[in-house]
Amino acid sequence: TGLTVVNTVAQKEVAAAIVAAKAAQSEFIAAGGLTTASEYQAVKSEIEKTTPVASTINAKTTDLIDKTKELKGKKAVADAKAALELGFASGDTAVNVTKDITLKSADTGVTITWSAVANSAVSDAGVVTRPAFGGSDVTGTIVATITSTIDTNQNDSKSFTVTVKVAPQTDLEKAEVVKGTLALGFTTPDTVATDVTKNLTLAKTGANDATITWESSNTAVVANDGKVTQAVGDITITLTATIKVGDATVTKLFVVTVKSL
Repeated sequence: TGLTVVNTVAQKEVAAAIVAAKAAQSEFIAAGGLTTASEYQAVKSEIEKTTPVASTINAKTTDLIDKTKELKGKKAVADAKAALELGFASGDTAVNVTKDITLKSADTGVTITWSAVANSAVSDAGVVTRPAFGGSDVTGTIVATITSTIDTNQNDSKSFTVTVKVAPQTDLEKAEVVKGTLALGFTTPDTVATDVTKNLTLAKTGANDATITWESSNTAVVANDGKVTQAVGDITITLTATIKVGDATVTKLFVVTVKSL
């Protein structure tokens, strides 16, 4: 009786192993595998034996399952690579990047990691840092590594070349340009701020759509519009120019000495 039970259990184990093996064969074929593959043939050989052994069938089935995972992994990686693109903000292209780039972290059956290679203007997360105005555009490479989730040994990479454009001049930078060139306008024979006897010409506008307002520290001597009134004795005053471009405001001081009558 004991021998009969052992045989029954063994037969059940073999039967279960064969069912699992055949299911693995079907999945292998569905994944694109060929019946001539060594892993497939090894399973076929075991289940067709006159006295198949469950443990041997299971071992061969495991090999076939691993091969199926490899095939699925390769296909998932290949499909993801073919479809993968960078996510650009509206108006941006690969040769005209001005905003952060959206980088996919996963697709069907794969994970995706990114690395910015020789590209100081784009981080591994796709964050874009535009070169400052006056600099040069930055062209570099972003590399995606695509890895199968079912078989991490299956992976591939895809490279993208992008050009990050120089940032436009800010309002503050524009205002600083105007500040750098702003000067007092003298009336002949005056030529320098340390020897003023005539009215000054004070610019009200400048480059970059700048507006300029003036304030005198002593309007009795030099009015806010530049009118000069001489008195007895030299008098030194300060003119403050306030330069506004967009939301930015800067000031520039001019020290003026009005000569005595």
